[in-house]
Amino acid sequence: MRDALCPECGSPLSVEVIEDEDTDNIIIRFFCEGPADDVYVLEIDTHLLNEDLLDWDDVDSTYKATIKLIERKPDPYYILDRETMELVEREEPLSDEE
Repeated sequence: MRDALCPECGSPLSVEVIEDEDTDNIIIRFFCEGPADDVYVLEIDTHLLNEDLLDWDDVDSTYKATIKLIERKPDPYYILDRETMELVEREEPLSDEE
């Protein structure tokens, strides 16, 4: 199995499953905890409640989920080389506006 990688630094994304405080929907969150100072957070709202999982027994049935990019900020000093999948130093650091 291949890891899901952060598009900013190439590190494997961490995954957590939480219950949405407002809707009680099951949320799957992918986020980066890699060595760079980038930020990457992606959420999948399953639109399922824990009770739905108990009653879901139709093997071929499907539910539609909502996928949302929550936050993405590049590392100001490093960039991912997409050929080698390694971080390389930027020629010039990004400013706060970028």
